[in-house]
Amino acid sequence: MPAKIDRIGRAHEWLTAYFLSNEEYLLEKANTYLELLDSIEQKRVRVGSKHTAEGIKLLEKESEIDKVKCIGDESKKSGPEDYDLMIYFKEGEPKGYSLKIQKNPQGVNVRNPTINSLCKFFTRNDFEKYLNLEE
Repeated sequence: MPAKIDRIGRAHEWLTAYFLSNEEYLLEKANTYLELLDSIEQKRVRVGSKHTAEGIKLLEKESEIDKVKCIGDESKKSGPEDYDLMIYFKEGEPKGYSLKIQKNPQGVNVRNPTINSLCKFFTRNDFEKYLNLEE
């Protein structure tokens, strides 16, 4: 039985892949991990996966996605090629995406790493530093 953080991560990977491609077998696989989570965690994963897929679609808006493959453990190696998803396009080279999970005082949240990664790159600070409670 994978640890809770791994179950959340796997559900996030498979559900994000489903939202990118709408292939039913990806949803079935995501559900095998979602069923192991409580309802609050399931909601976090569903919302996080949907937002992650929307973010990837925005980044790849010039390309048509052909298929998405969850590669998780297959790519576990140190370095820049540690991907969770491989996205194949109708034209062009495939791209790997690494999906991150962030643990904070409120619990374990799935997040889209793009905005935090960009913020860290430009400011050397986490994105949350620039938000107040209302934001």
